[in-house]
Amino acid sequence: MPGVFVLGSGFSRAISTAMPTVQDLAVPLRQVLLDTGRQDLLGLATDTEALLGFLSIPQPFLPEEDNLANRALFVRISKVLATLLFESQEKALRERMPDWLRRLVRKWDSDKVALITLNYDLLIERAVNASQPYDGATGFPMEMNPSLYSVPIQRHTSHPKFSRDRAKNPGLLLAKLHGSLNWYYPGTTPFWGHPVIDVGLEPKDSSKEDWEGQMWRPLDERDLARVNEARQGLVPLIVPPIPIKSDRFDNEIMRAVWMFARRALEGAERLWVIGYSLPESDMSVRALLTTGTAGKRIGIVDPDASVVDRFKRSMPTAVFQAGDYVSSVRDFVEAYVGGAS
Repeated sequence: MPGVFVLGSGFSRAISTAMPTVQDLAVPLRQVLLDTGRQDLLGLATDTEALLGFLSIPQPFLPEEDNLANRALFVRISKVLATLLFESQEKALRERMPDWLRRLVRKWDSDKVALITLNYDLLIERAVNASQPYDGATGFPMEMNPSLYSVPIQRHTSHPKFSRDRAKNPGLLLAKLHGSLNWYYPGTTPFWGHPVIDVGLEPKDSSKEDWEGQMWRPLDERDLARVNEARQGLVPLIVPPIPIKSDRFDNEIMRAVWMFARRALEGAERLWVIGYSLPESDMSVRALLTTGTAGKRIGIVDPDASVVDRFKRSMPTAVFQAGDYVSSVRDFVEAYVGGAS
């Protein structure tokens, strides 16, 4: 595999300032705690990942009724997060798609790269769909979703359907380790055996006259009505940055997504990390990257240069070269699309 890319919230933020970083989510989550009378958790509210991890895992020092209450609060916060991220995504889709993003996803698709993303939003999926050339036989672009995903995701019956079988036209593959805004599941425990359903958070009506404009836009009222019907009785699949022992990893679909990521890392010629700061609380991703990058050359794209030292400390067997740090996503795209690696 020629290249593997790990994408964090900083990548989505580079696409649009409407997209929040993990730190931006602290304020609305603090309000949820206040609204639910959980002032005892305010000390964790400044660390979104730590809060979600605490709520999602039964704690050995708590009685069963308190662990169940935490589980209920986790589901509630997952829905709040899904709503906030969806609203931010819709704002981003009201803006023009950046030219650098269009060029980047075309290059990624041409190079058949693996994208390992920690983001829940669908900006990559939308950009890939919007950036494809037309299929002369049908008048529509190649099908890019849902077979864009590294593991097949069951589609709801109302999901938009495109015209071409992507199996005949392989390209980039996207592994969403923390779930996705369009992935839903029944929400009960245990998580093992549950289906993961793509409810189709993308425009359904499209035509060849303005394909990019229709793929890169907010959902209209008909789209929203269709999606709301599709996700009735389901819970958004939001997998927080939590320890490996969590039941979030018991599901066969999510385990397959993570196993794909591991294989991609093992087969990569090199790795680029864009907009991901390797937080201490994200132990599962830290373990994945640390154990899967021995001898691999790693490049970092992040406005904070101190992130490089954090990766070096966590991955002592990886290779970091002087020219492999780029502070700007746009500067990286200019070099990567222009032929440099």
